[in-house]
Amino acid sequence: VGRAHARDVPPMPLHPTLEPAKVKELLNISPRQAELVALLASGLTLKQAGERLNMELTTTRWHLRMVFAKTGTHSQAEVVGLVRAS
Repeated sequence: VGRAHARDVPPMPLHPTLEPAKVKELLNISPRQAELVALLASGLTLKQAGERLNMELTTTRWHLRMVFAKTGTHSQAEVVGLVRAS
């Protein structure tokens, strides 16, 4: 019996209220940033979300920093909290 890896876990479905278009409108961020935030809010890690979006980790981090700047937040948890509270 082999060990399960994170890549073996089936993708988590997005919560219906966490569609990227809604996130984009809510936070006034770019479409790509909204895709990232929606994946993070669905429970993926930053690395997993970046892989799903075919982005390098450094690019993923850059997008998240831009989201912080646009939303006045300072952490991934704050951004996710904003989206989930809406």
